[in-house]
Amino acid sequence: MKTNMNVRIPLILASLCVAGGASAQVNLLPLGSFENPGIDTGWAEGFRIPNNQEFQVVSERGKHWLRIENRDAGRQLDYVHAYVKVTAQIASLTVSARMRATNLKIGKEGWHTARVALMFEGGSSGFPPQVPELRADSDWVTKSVELKVPEGATRLNIQPAMFRCTGVFEVADLTVTPRLAAPTQPGDAVLPAGIALNWDKTGIEAVNARRARRSGRMACWAARRWERAWRSSVRWTRSASTRTRRLISFTRDGGPPAPSPSSSPTWAPAFRPTTGYSIPFP
Repeated sequence: MKTNMNVRIPLILASLCVAGGASAQVNLLPLGSFENPGIDTGWAEGFRIPNNQEFQVVSERGKHWLRIENRDAGRQLDYVHAYVKVTAQIASLTVSARMRATNLKIGKEGWHTARVALMFEGGSSGFPPQVPELRADSDWVTKSVELKVPEGATRLNIQPAMFRCTGVFEVADLTVTPRLAAPTQPGDAVLPAGIALNWDKTGIEAVNARRARRSGRMACWAARRWERAWRSSVRWTRSASTRTRRLISFTRDGGPPAPSPSSSPTWAPAFRPTTGYSIPFP
């Protein structure tokens, strides 16, 4: 039986967001209880357990678990898999399992153990440095690892196995819990070093119904900008009747333009500094 993937994936991601992402406890591998290990869901592809001498599901008093037995140290029993899909929204996966080992004899290499082997597939994926494993006989014990999801990974390959080791290895309550990536938080822009706006040190003072005056350091900067614009707006015109030159400019107090004396060809309007600068209202 397989649920609708297009429905299940958005619902689980939504439940992770509602639950807070990092603290959400959503198991993407419900078939890891081994009650129905072969089911497929929108997130997981189930185990195909042959139920032979090497791999079989054991049931006792309502509990179910996977039992692996290897009698040949030259063999590795690793042909039973399950898969969990991953998305770009998932930052890491926590894999946890209850395990027990009896008469376990590990092999020569460090990976010749009884373990739940894990491997990300897709992108720059590979084998993680740590997996749930046992290296000696043990009663039921819980082992957990948190795996960072590599960029481009599409799924996690889960493989309960005995790699060139002998004995009996049992696995129960296998779960995969995701942690969502933290959303990007908006932040304030940072001014370059040595630059300060000092908006809290400026003030606005109404001059008349159409103008206001700002004071402070920013006011001086604004005044210089306005002075340059004011000077560039000066226009000279020549009267057809009197052939006199007039200077038309904009004054600080909003009054009418004042003519310049024709007898002073080098005359230029003087900038009168004030404690503030008049800024017209819209």
